[in-house]
Amino acid sequence: MQTISIPYQASTEGRAVLSAWRRGYGAIVRSACQALRRDAGTVLKDLTTTLYDRHRTSGIDHWLAHCAVLEAAALPEKDIVFGGKAALQRRQRGLISSAAWKALRLRPMTSVGVRNFNGNRHFRLSDEGRTCTVTVLKKPVVLHLPEMRGTWGKIIRALTLLAPDKEISVQFRIDNHRLHLTFDEMDLRRLQPGETLTLARDRDQAASGRRARGRGRGPGYVAPRPRISAEARPVHPQWRTPIRPAPGRALGIDLNPNFIGLTVIENRGDPTKLSDCKVLDSECIRLDIPQNASDDLTREVLSRAAGHAVRLARKWNAGLITLEHGLGKLRSRTKNKALNRLINFWGRSVILASLTRRARLAGLTVSTVHAAWSSTIGNLVFDLPDPCAAAAEVARRGLAHACDRNADILPLYEPSLIAPHDQWKDCAREMEILPDFGRLRGWVDCHGQIKMAQTAISRIRRGKDRVGYRRPLPVIMAGRNQVRPAGKRARLAVRPLGRFKSPGMVFRNLAVTGPSTRYAG
Repeated sequence: MQTISIPYQASTEGRAVLSAWRRGYGAIVRSACQALRRDAGTVLKDLTTTLYDRHRTSGIDHWLAHCAVLEAAALPEKDIVFGGKAALQRRQRGLISSAAWKALRLRPMTSVGVRNFNGNRHFRLSDEGRTCTVTVLKKPVVLHLPEMRGTWGKIIRALTLLAPDKEISVQFRIDNHRLHLTFDEMDLRRLQPGETLTLARDRDQAASGRRARGRGRGPGYVAPRPRISAEARPVHPQWRTPIRPAPGRALGIDLNPNFIGLTVIENRGDPTKLSDCKVLDSECIRLDIPQNASDDLTREVLSRAAGHAVRLARKWNAGLITLEHGLGKLRSRTKNKALNRLINFWGRSVILASLTRRARLAGLTVSTVHAAWSSTIGNLVFDLPDPCAAAAEVARRGLAHACDRNADILPLYEPSLIAPHDQWKDCAREMEILPDFGRLRGWVDCHGQIKMAQTAISRIRRGKDRVGYRRPLPVIMAGRNQVRPAGKRARLAVRPLGRFKSPGMVFRNLAVTGPSTRYAG
């Protein structure tokens, strides 16, 4: 699902009506949340009828009450203070007024999309997407929207064309300043000549093996023909023609505070063996997001990074993209504000959502795997920079998980493949603390020995002379009009990630990159 947020303007009378609707909507959400906490087996239909009769005077209809109950049922099972705990404490001390506290408790109003009602029961976009009319119980409120250009502008104009044909559903959510549109990006796919979206959805259901809800369609079913033909139908700007994936290929992604590692591997043998893995391509993205960057700039940089990952996977006909999971709230153990900003500011969930959407539009599959010990294994086996080496191990785990969902996340222990980089190995051998990898029992024992040796090296060699077991990243020199690798022997191809003066750069390891050929099957 993709969400577009648009600022809006409304008249004073219109904002008063919207506030009344949102007050009734929020009251139903809070009441439904309390009722469901008391009795989890409460029937939602009966609860909706009861709460709607209680808050009918707010001006909302039964469908909005139903949406409010659904929102309350989806809230997490934990203590919730509607309006915020800090604001409640300030209200108890008399630091904010009653009107300010009630304004904080106003929740955004959501209207779930319905395909048979021109996409939504209450919201209607104009032909050019410059206005949106909200009608509840025959009472309209007009929202004036800015002229949207670029990708979002194309999508909004496509929604205004397809919604009247009753092909797609669009969910609307409105708050104090913005109107949020949520829709399924696959509804804007490119259809085959003579095909309808209904038949395309049925084909996807049959291919996935899932049974569609409702009564099955008979052999003589004829889908209704929309007004817009498949040839003239608008297509999502990020739609890409699906490729034929090559077997045994996957793209691994390793997320770091300021770097993103991308590695394409091929394994035509046993996916649990590192000796059967071959690195086809490797790239590293340095984000360089400023500390005072806006949310829009952050999303733009991360979206460009996700698009670059999809293009790299399509280049090598890799139908699987794998990244680590469980790191959405990662935080460092120190009070380093600069590091915590890098880890938490740009949000791993943002790039995951953008990557999933772009991969679906390109016909690729995205999976997540447990990333424990992936950095240690990658840096010891693959001769790549730290993020790219970890990404290679993540890609191998994705292939193993695709072959067998119950497979162990760790590969087979092959001591002959372990080769730490020369600087760390020489330092450990000089101090006589280099582990004997042939006598270790597995990767867990190897990880422990590496950490013990690294701790000893860090205590003896402090400051600039400290050497880590992770392979160092290349040093990139940034000029006035270009970026280039530092050093004459650095085999790197460096280019900016996005437009001129936008943050981020991509460097490609030419030592492991071979000629890319299309997989013909």
